Amino acid sequence: MFSATRANLENDNRTFLLSVFTGIISRHQRHKIGFHSLKLTSNHSKSCKNKTKSLFSFRSLSLSEMAGQSDPHISLFSPQEIEFMAEDELVEIVPNIRMDPLNFISGDFGPFFPQIPAKVPLWLAVALKKRGKCTIRPPQWMSIENLTHVLEGEREDQGAFQAVPFHYIEISRLLFDHARDDIPDIYMVRSLIEDIRDVRLHKVETNLEKFSATSAVKISHLSAMEVNVVRPFVVRSLQAFYKHDNPVVMADLDSASDRQPQVRQPQVPRNAQRQPLKRR
Repeated sequence: MFSATRANLENDNRTFLLSVFTGIISRHQRHKIGFHSLKLTSNHSKSCKNKTKSLFSFRSLSLSEMAGQSDPHISLFSPQEIEFMAEDELVEIVPNIRMDPLNFISGDFGPFFPQIPAKVPLWLAVALKKRGKCTIRPPQWMSIENLTHVLEGEREDQGAFQAVPFHYIEISRLLFDHARDDIPDIYMVRSLIEDIRDVRLHKVETNLEKFSATSAVKISHLSAMEVNVVRPFVVRSLQAFYKHDNPVVMADLDSASDRQPQVRQPQVPRNAQRQPLKRR
Protein backbone atom coordinates (compact mmCIF):
# COMPACT_ATOMS: atom_id res chain seq x y z
CA MET A 1 0.00 0.00 0.00
CA PHE A 2 2.81 2.37 0.91
CA SER A 3 4.74 1.56 -2.26
CA ALA A 4 1.66 2.14 -4.38
CA THR A 5 1.02 5.50 -2.74
CA ARG A 6 4.65 6.50 -3.20
CA ALA A 7 4.55 5.46 -6.86
CA ASN A 8 1.42 7.52 -7.43
CA LEU A 9 3.06 10.49 -5.73
CA GLU A 10 6.18 10.17 -7.90
CA ASN A 11 4.07 9.94 -11.04
CA ASP A 12 2.11 13.00 -9.95
CA ASN A 13 5.35 14.90 -9.35
CA ARG A 14 6.73 13.91 -12.74
CA THR A 15 3.51 15.01 -14.41
CA PHE A 16 3.64 18.29 -12.55
CA LEU A 17 7.30 18.92 -13.50
CA LEU A 18 6.43 18.27 -17.14
CA SER A 19 3.52 20.71 -16.92
CA VAL A 20 5.76 23.31 -15.26
CA PHE A 21 8.36 22.88 -18.02
CA THR A 22 5.64 23.27 -20.63
CA GLY A 23 4.42 26.37 -18.83
CA ILE A 24 7.94 27.83 -18.90
CA ILE A 25 8.17 27.29 -22.65
CA SER A 26 4.76 28.84 -23.28
CA ARG A 27 5.69 31.72 -20.97
CA HIS A 28 8.78 32.53 -23.01
CA GLN A 29 6.89 32.08 -26.28
CA ARG A 30 4.24 34.54 -25.14
CA HIS A 31 6.91 37.10 -24.29
CA LYS A 32 9.25 36.37 -27.20
CA ILE A 33 9.45 40.05 -28.09
CA GLY A 34 13.05 40.84 -27.28
CA PHE A 35 12.09 43.73 -25.01
CA HIS A 36 12.30 46.06 -27.98
CA SER A 37 11.06 49.61 -27.86
CA LEU A 38 7.28 49.74 -27.68
CA LYS A 39 5.21 52.86 -27.38
CA LEU A 40 1.99 53.02 -25.38
CA THR A 41 -0.79 54.75 -27.23
CA SER A 42 -4.35 55.41 -26.24
CA ASN A 43 -5.59 52.67 -28.57
CA HIS A 44 -3.05 50.21 -27.17
CA SER A 45 -4.07 51.07 -23.61
CA LYS A 46 -7.74 50.51 -24.46
CA SER A 47 -7.00 47.16 -26.10
CA CYS A 48 -5.05 46.01 -23.04
CA LYS A 49 -7.63 47.27 -20.56
CA ASN A 50 -9.36 43.93 -20.15
CA LYS A 51 -6.08 42.06 -19.74
CA THR A 52 -4.35 44.44 -17.37
CA LYS A 53 -7.40 45.34 -15.25
CA SER A 54 -7.65 48.60 -13.37
CA LEU A 55 -4.20 48.44 -11.80
CA PHE A 56 -2.59 49.02 -15.20
CA SER A 57 -4.87 51.89 -16.26
CA PHE A 58 -2.12 54.50 -16.17
CA ARG A 59 -2.65 57.69 -18.10
CA SER A 60 0.67 57.12 -19.86
CA LEU A 61 0.06 59.71 -22.55
CA SER A 62 -0.38 62.65 -20.21
CA LEU A 63 3.32 63.01 -19.47
CA SER A 64 4.24 62.34 -23.07
CA GLU A 65 1.90 65.09 -24.20
CA MET A 66 3.57 67.45 -21.73
CA ALA A 67 6.88 66.72 -23.45
CA GLY A 68 5.54 67.34 -26.94
CA GLN A 69 6.23 64.86 -29.67
CA SER A 70 7.55 61.55 -28.42
CA ASP A 71 11.14 60.55 -29.10
CA PRO A 72 11.32 57.26 -31.04
CA HIS A 73 14.71 56.48 -29.46
CA ILE A 74 13.30 56.40 -25.90
CA SER A 75 12.29 52.91 -24.78
CA LEU A 76 8.86 52.44 -23.29
CA PHE A 77 7.91 49.00 -22.07
CA SER A 78 4.39 47.69 -22.29
CA PRO A 79 2.54 46.61 -19.11
CA GLN A 80 2.92 42.98 -20.16
CA GLU A 81 6.71 43.34 -20.42
CA ILE A 82 6.97 44.94 -16.99
CA GLU A 83 4.76 42.20 -15.54
CA PHE A 84 7.01 39.60 -17.15
CA MET A 85 10.03 41.05 -15.33
CA ALA A 86 8.09 41.23 -12.05
CA GLU A 87 7.35 37.50 -12.18
CA ASP A 88 10.93 36.80 -11.05
CA GLU A 89 10.30 38.38 -7.63
CA LEU A 90 10.34 35.89 -4.75
CA VAL A 91 7.19 35.15 -2.77
CA GLU A 92 6.43 32.70 0.01
CA ILE A 93 4.25 29.66 -0.56
CA VAL A 94 3.00 26.81 1.62
CA PRO A 95 3.09 23.58 -0.44
CA ASN A 96 0.69 20.73 0.15
CA ILE A 97 2.86 18.18 -1.70
CA ARG A 98 6.30 16.63 -1.33
CA MET A 99 8.55 17.42 -4.28
CA ASP A 100 12.25 17.30 -5.12
CA PRO A 101 14.24 20.50 -5.75
CA LEU A 102 13.61 22.34 -8.99
CA ASN A 103 16.70 23.51 -10.87
CA PHE A 104 16.35 26.62 -13.01
CA ILE A 105 18.75 29.09 -14.57
CA SER A 106 17.82 31.64 -11.92
CA GLY A 107 18.57 29.20 -9.09
CA ASP A 108 17.46 26.08 -7.27
CA PHE A 109 14.19 25.98 -5.35
CA GLY A 110 13.11 23.26 -2.99
CA PRO A 111 12.84 20.57 -1.84
CA PHE A 112 9.21 21.10 -0.97
CA PHE A 113 7.43 19.52 1.98
CA PRO A 114 3.75 19.79 2.96
CA GLN A 115 2.89 22.72 5.24
CA ILE A 116 6.51 23.99 5.31
CA PRO A 117 6.87 27.51 3.81
CA ALA A 118 9.28 28.03 0.93
CA LYS A 119 10.27 30.97 -1.25
CA VAL A 120 9.92 30.66 -5.02
CA PRO A 121 9.63 33.05 -7.98
CA LEU A 122 6.21 34.54 -8.48
CA TRP A 123 5.67 32.78 -11.80
CA LEU A 124 6.36 29.40 -10.17
CA ALA A 125 4.05 30.23 -7.28
CA VAL A 126 1.27 31.05 -9.74
CA ALA A 127 1.90 27.79 -11.63
CA LEU A 128 1.70 25.79 -8.40
CA LYS A 129 -1.39 27.68 -7.28
CA LYS A 130 -3.21 27.02 -10.55
CA ARG A 131 -2.65 23.29 -10.09
CA GLY A 132 -3.76 23.33 -6.46
CA LYS A 133 -0.30 22.41 -5.17
CA CYS A 134 0.17 25.30 -2.73
CA THR A 135 -1.21 28.44 -1.16
CA ILE A 136 0.50 31.81 -1.56
CA ARG A 137 1.23 33.98 1.44
CA PRO A 138 0.69 37.67 0.65
CA PRO A 139 3.78 39.83 1.25
CA GLN A 140 3.95 41.80 4.48
CA TRP A 141 3.66 45.09 2.63
CA MET A 142 0.17 44.05 1.43
CA SER A 143 -1.28 44.16 4.94
CA ILE A 144 -4.01 46.71 5.59
CA GLU A 145 -1.98 48.39 8.34
CA ASN A 146 1.06 48.87 6.12
CA LEU A 147 -0.94 50.07 3.11
CA THR A 148 -2.88 52.54 5.26
CA HIS A 149 0.39 53.93 6.64
CA VAL A 150 1.83 54.30 3.13
CA LEU A 151 -1.32 56.02 1.84
CA GLU A 152 -1.31 58.51 4.72
CA GLY A 153 2.36 59.27 4.10
CA GLU A 154 1.76 59.81 0.39
CA ARG A 155 -1.05 62.27 1.07
CA GLU A 156 0.77 64.19 3.81
CA ASP A 157 4.13 64.64 2.05
CA GLN A 158 3.54 65.94 -1.47
CA GLY A 159 7.25 66.41 -2.16
CA ALA A 160 8.44 62.84 -1.61
CA PHE A 161 7.38 59.28 -2.30
CA GLN A 162 6.98 56.55 0.27
CA ALA A 163 9.13 53.45 -0.01
CA VAL A 164 7.19 50.71 -1.81
CA PRO A 165 8.33 47.54 -3.60
CA PHE A 166 9.61 48.24 -7.11
CA HIS A 167 6.99 45.94 -8.68
CA TYR A 168 4.16 46.47 -6.19
CA ILE A 169 1.57 47.08 -8.92
CA GLU A 170 2.42 43.99 -10.95
CA ILE A 171 2.77 41.69 -7.92
CA SER A 172 -0.54 42.78 -6.44
CA ARG A 173 -2.33 42.36 -9.77
CA LEU A 174 -1.03 38.81 -10.21
CA LEU A 175 -2.02 37.89 -6.67
CA PHE A 176 -5.46 39.42 -7.12
CA ASP A 177 -5.97 37.35 -10.26
CA HIS A 178 -4.59 33.99 -9.11
CA ALA A 179 -4.64 33.96 -5.29
CA ARG A 180 -7.81 35.77 -4.30
CA ASP A 181 -8.68 33.22 -1.63
CA ASP A 182 -5.24 33.62 0.00
CA ILE A 183 -5.56 37.39 0.59
CA PRO A 184 -7.58 38.42 3.66
CA ASP A 185 -9.82 41.47 3.15
CA ILE A 186 -8.98 41.48 -0.54
CA TYR A 187 -11.41 44.27 -1.43
CA MET A 188 -9.93 46.63 1.16
CA VAL A 189 -6.39 45.73 0.06
CA ARG A 190 -7.26 46.34 -3.59
CA SER A 191 -8.86 49.69 -2.79
CA LEU A 192 -5.83 50.86 -0.78
CA ILE A 193 -3.38 49.87 -3.51
CA GLU A 194 -5.41 51.67 -6.16
CA ASP A 195 -5.56 54.79 -3.97
CA ILE A 196 -1.80 54.67 -3.44
CA ARG A 197 -1.25 54.28 -7.17
CA ASP A 198 -3.50 57.25 -8.02
CA VAL A 199 -1.93 59.54 -5.41
CA ARG A 200 1.59 58.68 -6.52
CA LEU A 201 0.81 59.21 -10.20
CA HIS A 202 -0.73 62.61 -9.42
CA LYS A 203 2.39 63.55 -7.46
CA VAL A 204 4.57 62.49 -10.37
CA GLU A 205 2.70 64.75 -12.78
CA THR A 206 2.65 67.66 -10.32
CA ASN A 207 6.36 67.44 -9.52
CA LEU A 208 7.40 67.13 -13.16
CA GLU A 209 5.49 70.29 -14.02
CA LYS A 210 7.80 72.16 -11.60
CA PHE A 211 10.95 71.24 -13.47
CA SER A 212 13.52 74.02 -13.86
CA ALA A 213 16.74 74.12 -15.83
CA THR A 214 18.95 71.46 -14.29
CA SER A 215 21.46 68.86 -15.33
CA ALA A 216 20.16 66.07 -13.07
CA VAL A 217 16.93 65.02 -11.43
CA LYS A 218 16.64 62.82 -8.34
CA ILE A 219 13.35 61.04 -7.76
CA SER A 220 13.39 58.30 -5.14
CA HIS A 221 11.11 55.35 -4.45
CA LEU A 222 9.41 55.19 -7.86
CA SER A 223 8.00 51.86 -8.96
CA ALA A 224 8.73 50.14 -12.26
CA MET A 225 5.46 51.24 -13.84
CA GLU A 226 5.94 54.84 -12.68
CA VAL A 227 9.50 54.94 -14.01
CA ASN A 228 8.24 53.64 -17.33
CA VAL A 229 5.67 56.45 -17.49
CA VAL A 230 8.09 59.18 -16.40
CA ARG A 231 11.07 58.20 -18.55
CA PRO A 232 10.11 59.87 -21.88
CA PHE A 233 9.21 63.22 -20.32
CA VAL A 234 12.27 63.38 -18.06
CA VAL A 235 14.72 62.49 -20.82
CA ARG A 236 13.27 64.99 -23.27
CA SER A 237 13.15 67.73 -20.64
CA LEU A 238 16.78 67.27 -19.66
CA GLN A 239 17.80 67.26 -23.31
CA ALA A 240 15.94 70.53 -23.86
CA PHE A 241 17.50 72.11 -20.76
CA TYR A 242 20.96 71.08 -21.88
CA LYS A 243 20.56 72.52 -25.37
CA HIS A 244 19.07 75.82 -24.20
CA ASP A 245 21.69 76.29 -21.46
CA ASN A 246 24.58 75.72 -23.88
CA PRO A 247 24.46 78.27 -26.71
CA VAL A 248 27.68 76.84 -28.14
CA VAL A 249 25.97 73.52 -28.66
CA MET A 250 22.99 75.22 -30.29
CA ALA A 251 25.32 77.19 -32.59
CA ASP A 252 27.20 74.05 -33.55
CA LEU A 253 23.93 72.29 -34.35
CA ASP A 254 22.73 75.20 -36.48
CA SER A 255 26.03 75.50 -38.34
CA ALA A 256 26.12 71.77 -38.91
CA SER A 257 22.68 71.87 -40.46
CA ASP A 258 23.74 74.81 -42.69
CA ARG A 259 26.86 72.99 -43.87
CA GLN A 260 24.95 70.00 -45.11
CA PRO A 261 25.65 69.60 -48.84
CA GLN A 262 22.71 70.16 -51.10
CA VAL A 263 22.58 68.43 -54.45
CA ARG A 264 21.31 70.70 -57.18
CA GLN A 265 19.87 69.22 -60.29
CA PRO A 266 20.64 71.02 -63.56
CA GLN A 267 17.77 73.02 -64.91
CA VAL A 268 16.67 72.09 -68.40
CA PRO A 269 14.91 74.73 -70.53
CA ARG A 270 11.33 73.90 -71.31
CA ASN A 271 11.73 74.51 -75.07
CA ALA A 272 14.93 72.50 -75.34
CA GLN A 273 14.75 69.62 -77.77
CA ARG A 274 16.38 66.34 -77.12
CA GLN A 275 19.28 65.61 -79.44
CA PRO A 276 19.09 62.22 -81.12
CA LEU A 277 21.77 59.79 -80.05
CA LYS A 278 24.44 59.18 -82.64
CA ARG A 279 25.35 55.62 -83.43
CA ARG A 280 29.03 54.84 -83.44
